[in-house]
Amino acid sequence: MYSTPDGSKTMTASLTCVDDSKLTIAPVFVDARQRLVELVFGSGQAQPAG
Repeated sequence: MYSTPDGSKTMTASLTCVDDSKLTIAPVFVDARQRLVELVFGSGQAQPAG
């Protein structure tokens, strides 16, 4: 879950990653998450809610 600092916009999403140490996709997973946050929030600051 990510939210703008003022709480006016919140995004809840799920990305599932099954990782294998020989075929790690962690960098791709991180990039996909960042693109999703940028699509929803634009260039504004979004931070993990919590």
